[in-house]
Amino acid sequence: RHKTACTSRSCRRALRWLHNREPRYRQQCHHHHHHSVTPPRSLTRNTGGPGGSGVQEILNRGKEIQRTVDSPDDAQQSRYFDIVSFDPRGVGNTIPPLTCFPDLLSSYLWNEAVQAHGLVGSSEHAADHLWARMQALATSCTDSSKDNADIGPYMNTWSTAHDLHHIAQLLQPDPHADAKLQYWGYSYGTLLGVTYASLFPNQVQRMVLDGVVDALSWYSGEMSTSLRDADRVFDSFFRYCHQAGQPRCAFASPSADGEDDINAISELQQRFTNILSDLKASPLWTTHPSPDIITYSDVRRLLRLALYAPIDLFPTLAIILADLEQRNATSMAEWKTMLREEMQPAHCLSSECQSDAPCREACQYSYRVEVTAGTVCLDLNQKLLNATRDTGMSIFGLPLRAAIGWGTRLQIS
Repeated sequence: RHKTACTSRSCRRALRWLHNREPRYRQQCHHHHHHSVTPPRSLTRNTGGPGGSGVQEILNRGKEIQRTVDSPDDAQQSRYFDIVSFDPRGVGNTIPPLTCFPDLLSSYLWNEAVQAHGLVGSSEHAADHLWARMQALATSCTDSSKDNADIGPYMNTWSTAHDLHHIAQLLQPDPHADAKLQYWGYSYGTLLGVTYASLFPNQVQRMVLDGVVDALSWYSGEMSTSLRDADRVFDSFFRYCHQAGQPRCAFASPSADGEDDINAISELQQRFTNILSDLKASPLWTTHPSPDIITYSDVRRLLRLALYAPIDLFPTLAIILADLEQRNATSMAEWKTMLREEMQPAHCLSSECQSDAPCREACQYSYRVEVTAGTVCLDLNQKLLNATRDTGMSIFGLPLRAAIGWGTRLQIS
């Protein structure tokens, strides 16, 4: 028999790994561990992002992860794992934080304004507005007059891989032996794993890379390979919707008979295109659950998330599209409200939460676009330094649009 417990610790490391006399930062780690008759092994996780909090993931899903990786059935071959994760640089409670906004309210209002501008292509001036906002954000995050702004240049994946190596060394029972990392990373966490393995190839025991990022394309800035199969995934939505028919797929034609029919599937695609065209010309309004409008960009954001998690979100996408086709915006507005609360919990803005340390710290784990954007920018190194809008679009926007089909073009942000 065994039981589990959680512990947290922090460790101080140099901001620049090649300069150990540099100022130090404190990294927050979390350990979900076993007390068992069988000595447990350590499995280190990264939740992705970049910018995801490993500490919060272990607090929320530590037992679930442990059930997935443990194998207690055979007493002779039983294996138990301590689950270890950490908040990367600038994330969660690792300090110094990446400081871009004076408070959570400012960050919340910023993100609401970004949503209101719409995605690139949604209007004549959307790209200009978003480019200007990203310039303002980048400058604010690296403003030397702000507290702890010095973390900005040191948040790249190379540095985080060295942090991971330090954690692996701490988990090694023999402090004089090389680290032997056991690691499970998904999404961006696969890039971190690949980077670690490249830097420390003899200090990996086992590594699971789940949902692999193309590392060569990432570091070269050729992001189109990450969207290679997006059109195929979206095409499957129409195909499976037609095969399932109503009521299992709300967007299916009432006459769908479950047989593959190219014309019927093409009709579903055209209906979707018509919905987007109508919204681009004239947004829908609703009063439920609160006054709101539904825009072309809202549906594109939903599509982007649905392509990332099709099993979970394709049924939701079908219901919302069926409603929008009937000029009913309620279900889409409800989904927007749910997503907003998930990404930026409203209670985090209250004075009661801000004066309560546990609540305030938990709110620091909310998704922060500046952490994701900053890490990607640093990994590209000098490629975007002082780039103009036209240069940025020529490096990224045009190659993406040339490499992909109509389905993915609808979901690029």
